[in-house]
Amino acid sequence: MFFQGVPDRILQNIPKSTYAQTQPDYCLHVILACHLSVCFLSLLSFKFIYGPISVISTELNCNFRDGVSKSQFQECLEFEFTALKRACEDLEEGYNPGITFIVAQKRHSTRFFPQGNDKTQKGNCVPGTVVDKDACHPHNYDFFLISQNGFIGTSRPTHYHVLVTENKHLKPDDIQSVTNNLCYTFGRCTSAISMAAPAADAHNVPTRYRKLVDT
Repeated sequence: MFFQGVPDRILQNIPKSTYAQTQPDYCLHVILACHLSVCFLSLLSFKFIYGPISVISTELNCNFRDGVSKSQFQECLEFEFTALKRACEDLEEGYNPGITFIVAQKRHSTRFFPQGNDKTQKGNCVPGTVVDKDACHPHNYDFFLISQNGFIGTSRPTHYHVLVTENKHLKPDDIQSVTNNLCYTFGRCTSAISMAAPAADAHNVPTRYRKLVDT
């Protein structure tokens, strides 16, 4: 399990937390919820270095989750989202910030092809293209984002599902803009990547952690 937080606005301090899974897969959601609460609590405590709770409580808490299928969305809300809310309450009584919980998916067969001259040299959609209607779910809150400039083949968009958002002041355009901007903050690349950097780190950090444990 991997959890990452950005406690300041200029993205200079990015603490990370990992946990090695030792239980069977059927216990994963229960165990994940327990340790997710601890990890999120530690990151919120780290944020307290930069200001009082009156300032922190007004800031955005946006959580990106990777590796979840559509059939597991309800379990994410039941266990993981509840764990995040419990961590806020454990940190400070009455501390109940608005949390936006987003799931990022790359394993799908949806592709988009530009019409007209608004396209890249390779014939792909320009980076930053968002599709939030027609190809999306008629009732759920989801959108496709093409954030990376594809140089070979057809660009594959990332499918983002906003499972819950308590930040009522955040409009769909704001969430899509924040998600696209996060694609430019990946430490290994000077340009945009195909998905939000926190979700991309969820692949790389556990891989390195596993190699460290195996040595």
